[in-house]
Amino acid sequence: MNDRNHIVSIDTEHLGPVICYEDTFVNHIQKNHPDMEVDHIQSALLSPVAICEGTSNPGYVIFVGEDKTPSGSPVCVFVNPEAAPSMVVTACYRRDFKSLSDKNKLWLRTDA
Repeated sequence: MNDRNHIVSIDTEHLGPVICYEDTFVNHIQKNHPDMEVDHIQSALLSPVAICEGTSNPGYVIFVGEDKTPSGSPVCVFVNPEAAPSMVVTACYRRDFKSLSDKNKLWLRTDA
């Protein structure tokens, strides 16, 4: 049994349940990306613009959200779909995802 507390638990349309554990958010995401907000993670998981194959780890999937920095870098939520349940491993704003033309898209919203 997993006793870790979660701050996000969402049943996504494309991947099923996804969890973001509190310790992952506090000790990794917030520490390395202090501008990341929980609601941006939730929004990207609930209503992604695209879902792409992981970059450094192709086993991960990346939910690209609508929330962006002032310079246009979108929120990217990296999820390990092989965990049970699927879990957020990191989230950050990525300028290399401003354009999705060179990304391996697993799903693309029709109005994106």
